[in-house]
Amino acid sequence: MTEIILASSSPGRRELLEKTKIKFRVEPSNFDEKSFRSDNPEKLVRYLASGKARGVAKQNIDSIVIGADTVVYHDCKIIEKPKDAEEAFNLIKSYCGRQHYVYTGISVIQGTKEITDVVRAQVTFRKLDPEEIYAYVKTGEPFGNSGAYTMQRGATLIERIDGDYNTVTGLPLFRLFGILREFGIKQLKFMK
Repeated sequence: MTEIILASSSPGRRELLEKTKIKFRVEPSNFDEKSFRSDNPEKLVRYLASGKARGVAKQNIDSIVIGADTVVYHDCKIIEKPKDAEEAFNLIKSYCGRQHYVYTGISVIQGTKEITDVVRAQVTFRKLDPEEIYAYVKTGEPFGNSGAYTMQRGATLIERIDGDYNTVTGLPLFRLFGILREFGIKQLKFMK
């Protein structure tokens, strides 16, 4: 069975892939995410996911390497990680009762073969009062995360997701497993 490597230090991605019970190992990429800028979210996550996977694939030629990157796109701009509590509060407030998009790029590489794709989901936040937003910001979860939320506690802020839920969590499993089939992986080895 071919070794599968997740080229990500994201605990959310690792946890999501662990839930599938497939056998894989984690080898975080040291790819410089600041090396490329774009106002186009699809182009950005495609490039970053591929860069992360390529960095790890160079040292693991026979393995299947998975790279991913996720951004939030709101009001025609890519939303970065909040710098402080005030910025996190204002970002979450701006989502209330409105839609925004989450783009996740996924890249799978083995040897010279690479398949990279982007999956998009539309997220609608429910209307929140300031106390709810403050309480969420105080959890610390918005910090270090693009868009100022994650699906751990942040799922309670969301009214609806149109598209693949796992796109919002950072690893669209349906598309990932489709790509793995394109690499000839018909049956995955599952952990016990």
